[in-house]
Amino acid sequence: RKKMPGRALLVVALSCAAAAVVATAEIDAGGMFNVSDGCLAALVAWRNGSYVNSYKMRDYSGHWKRDLGSYANCLLLPEAHYCTTMYFWNHTEDGPGMFGNPLAGFVQPGVHLSITGMCLPKECDSVDTKAHLSRIAIILDVTLPDTTAFPLKVGCTDENPRLKSNGASISIVCLCCVLLVAVMLSTLLDYFFRFRLQWLITRTLQKAGDDVLNVQHSQDEPAKVKYNPTVLQQTLCSFSLLSNIPALVAPMPAEAAPLQVLNGIRVLSMGWIVMGHTMLWMTMFITDWPYMLDLGKNFPMQILFSAFFAVDTFFFLSGFLFAYGFLQEIQKRGRFITPLQWALMVVQRYIRITPAFFAITLFYWLLYPYTANGPLWGLVKEPSGSPCASYWWTNILYINNLYPWSLGDECVGWGWYLANDMQFFLVSPIFIVLYYWRPIAGWIAIAGCTLASCCATILIFGLRGCQFYYFGDTGTFYDDVYTKPYCRIQPYLVGMGLAFLFNQLGSFKVKLRTWMVGALYFAAFSIMVVEIFAPYPMYKEADPTLWGDWQSGFYSGTSRAVWAVGLALFCFLCVSGNGDYFCHLLGASFWVPLVRLTFCAYLIHPAWLSIVYFGNWDWPLFTRDNYVLNFVGNLFIAYSFAAVFLPPFRVQKVSSHSCRDR
Repeated sequence: RKKMPGRALLVVALSCAAAAVVATAEIDAGGMFNVSDGCLAALVAWRNGSYVNSYKMRDYSGHWKRDLGSYANCLLLPEAHYCTTMYFWNHTEDGPGMFGNPLAGFVQPGVHLSITGMCLPKECDSVDTKAHLSRIAIILDVTLPDTTAFPLKVGCTDENPRLKSNGASISIVCLCCVLLVAVMLSTLLDYFFRFRLQWLITRTLQKAGDDVLNVQHSQDEPAKVKYNPTVLQQTLCSFSLLSNIPALVAPMPAEAAPLQVLNGIRVLSMGWIVMGHTMLWMTMFITDWPYMLDLGKNFPMQILFSAFFAVDTFFFLSGFLFAYGFLQEIQKRGRFITPLQWALMVVQRYIRITPAFFAITLFYWLLYPYTANGPLWGLVKEPSGSPCASYWWTNILYINNLYPWSLGDECVGWGWYLANDMQFFLVSPIFIVLYYWRPIAGWIAIAGCTLASCCATILIFGLRGCQFYYFGDTGTFYDDVYTKPYCRIQPYLVGMGLAFLFNQLGSFKVKLRTWMVGALYFAAFSIMVVEIFAPYPMYKEADPTLWGDWQSGFYSGTSRAVWAVGLALFCFLCVSGNGDYFCHLLGASFWVPLVRLTFCAYLIHPAWLSIVYFGNWDWPLFTRDNYVLNFVGNLFIAYSFAAVFLPPFRVQKVSSHSCRDR
């Protein structure tokens, strides 16, 4: 075999060098001179076809503006990593754009949010990709719109944080393990106290000591033993599943029987919230907006779009129960409570709800970024976790709905509800004091503040150009209206008004004529149905401009108060004993365990939804059947986790309940 002449070798070498120089020059001419050296070398090799598995990496990349590519196959290539790019582009033919979610604040009408997955050389990090998205896309044969404005964010899987590098997160894991061990040990101790009493009796009687056990003898039956634990023993078994599970299913006190109808309302409202949030999370990165717009034209979809009324229902119930219980306590004492007693009530409430809320805050801040991975995870992990580093303290002070001002900057975004509820609780004694002094003064204060809240909301809508249309540009709706106490207090005040009414009647039992019951039922359901379906024309026409700023403001400013009035009429009928079979169903005993889990289920379910849908390896499929399955599964998971999450946060009740009977 003849050897290649030296001249031929020289020609080949010069050709390869020239090709590399040309490729480098082309890349440099495209503005990539400031790409890292490793990334530049990899791209040059790719352009020449000499990079290992370059063709596979091209195949595993997305090739259009809403294509994630093959995430799983890309991870199998040792020289590659997967990066997801989020960018805006202008195009009006595909619908109104990406709206109705926490990213909507970045988007203007006609501007779309698109996401493309890319299988890139490991030498090219997210900074390189974000700075020169369009040039890298050409090399990868990825088709991006000509009108691409700029990449909003780039996330690469190997840049996700690792748990072993975060000492604070490891500490939280250790704390969770300690709580788990505490539950196990507490359960064992409780078992010992419950089922080894005979051994304790024998040993105690032998020592002639009876300081713990009270033995009662009877002539007709054998001795019965009643166990009276000390405070220390109550504390030791406060985490016990043997104590907490029976407490979970225990019936309500007899004096609370008229109010048991509220149990069903609470659980159904929680289900409505999960319904709305499931739709929100499933459509967070929806790719087929024309399909969603067409789906929104279905009349029953308004039930999902109006799920925010479920939160107003909780505000109503909170105002009613607090005001009624407070007035009952005043009547029992025969005088108004002292400032010190009120301060103790505030402390008790703070201790009751803060441990669980702070635990979720720590989880979302320090553990959530490590709970999943996927094409979308690199885009959401930082926005979800980083605000907590700066604003976690606002949660324990319950000012997170006011500072930071933007909902997107809050640590644990759904905690705005707890902040509002705590703030309403703190100002509610003002109305009760006025009512206790002069009932008419209390009524005027409630009516005046409700009207002022309605007017404030209308003015904000008119002046700030807000919009609540799910598929439209919401403007500053979520920041200026949705989370602010002066816009959300209306249902709470209406609930307090219902408590004032029952207080003046002197009893829950009110006998009404049949025609009055029918008229009130008709009024209650008519009001609530109208409020739910009133915005339907906008969704039917897929046109948010059907309502102007002031018209949208009037609906949003009055709908919460009107909804609460309809709910108050219904609750009045059920609580006063004029309800029908539907009221009896809402007051059934099977709601009781779910009611006791509702608070923890509310705290847990958004974190679960974030893990499930942001950790998906492909786009979530939003169809009717798939949505129903997702909703039922999410609701079940939320209450299941709540049942596990609850026992460690019942320790504050040991002082008033026995370990055995709690």
